[in-house]
Amino acid sequence: MVIPKNPAIAAKMPGNAIAYVHSLKTRLLTQLIPNGREAEFTVQQIFDAHMWVLESLRVDRSVTVGDRLLGDFRLLARARGERLELRMPTAAAFTRQGGWPVLVGVQ
Repeated sequence: MVIPKNPAIAAKMPGNAIAYVHSLKTRLLTQLIPNGREAEFTVQQIFDAHMWVLESLRVDRSVTVGDRLLGDFRLLARARGERLELRMPTAAAFTRQGGWPVLVGVQ
């Protein structure tokens, strides 16, 4: 799959509009999991954030539930001794009530 670096490149590409661009995905993930704070999250939380962002950007399900992405998360979970539930989170998961961490110093 060809992934444009930013919206300007995506706009120049022929065919259907491409909602997923790497810079936008990175910005959206950083809102949920700030850079440098990844260790404060469980593998499940990191997985949920990725699923939420990729679904929001209308990435094809062959990517979000494909062997490569799931394999990487399964490997990470095994290395950290954590469980991984394959699920599609709702917006409620990313609230304090939904169990999302409140990080000191993050707006």
